[in-house]
Amino acid sequence: RYDDNQANRSSAWLRVTHLFRSDERLPKAIRKNPVMLSLYLMWLLQHPDMQQKKGKVEITGKSRKTLYRWRIACEAVCNEWIRLAEDHAEELLEEAGAIKYEN
Repeated sequence: RYDDNQANRSSAWLRVTHLFRSDERLPKAIRKNPVMLSLYLMWLLQHPDMQQKKGKVEITGKSRKTLYRWRIACEAVCNEWIRLAEDHAEELLEEAGAIKYEN
């Protein structure tokens, strides 16, 4: 989406980390620690480079139950963010006349 534009990638990452840090519903360990956030996102997204044994990222010192609870909490919050973003995009497209709803 951002091609090779490092500035765009950096600003997008800053927006994502701001969302995570400011939402109190997320687990504190993820919210307050940018390294933990990066590791958790890589673990959750299962980036192809991370799936090989040699480069696999694992969050150590946390039980599977803890990771499961984190995943459930993060998915609930992220699903809400996605719905809000989709609603906003729909409003913008409607205002621009790109989509129309017929009653």
